[in-house]
Amino acid sequence: EGKDAVLDVPMGKKVPVRVPPGGVAIAVTQAPLGGAAKKVIHLAAGREIEILDEWVEANVPSLKLGAKVTGMLKARHVVGRPDPKAKCKVKEANGNGSTMVRRTCKPDEGKNVLGYVDDDDSVTVVNHWIQFKTTVGKAVTGFVPGPCVATDDVVVSGNVDDVKAFVAESAAHFGITWKEQKKAMAAAVIVEKAGAAGAPPKGKGRGRGRGRGRG
Repeated sequence: EGKDAVLDVPMGKKVPVRVPPGGVAIAVTQAPLGGAAKKVIHLAAGREIEILDEWVEANVPSLKLGAKVTGMLKARHVVGRPDPKAKCKVKEANGNGSTMVRRTCKPDEGKNVLGYVDDDDSVTVVNHWIQFKTTVGKAVTGFVPGPCVATDDVVVSGNVDDVKAFVAESAAHFGITWKEQKKAMAAAVIVEKAGAAGAPPKGKGRGRGRGRGRG
């Protein structure tokens, strides 16, 4: 992977829900926590939802919460694929050096904060959740497991050379055609021209301060 390339799923994007083979619908949960949550409705395969946020539910050894206590981190701060049981490193996306771990998938702080995990510390993934909204007769918000959302369009930002390296490695891994790869490379060059050559474009750079990330 690139040294300074960050992959994001655009928030506000509308995507279709997909279900496991043989299924016809996916259960929506209201507030994921500890691997179990209240079910509110079911969404049929293909139903479009609007992504509001992404969360990773994980065990965080550095906080010494106990094996049965899980915390919620924003997915953009977790490096690697947040598959269940995977061990992933944490890196605060804005360069603050540590990431907030919450009790629940809410922006609230205060009593909702379990603690902070430093960059390069590892967490063990319990689940990957997509927070969304849609309309099924009425407005509905909730969470579905990450694999149930098709996120085909993503944004890779950062140092242009690292972005190009990331695109090339991804193309080899996923079998992307050369034509598609050249299109992605061209987009990377266009983004670079918006900022200083060889540096992250304006608005995409990492923060320089060493504080605590709240995002």
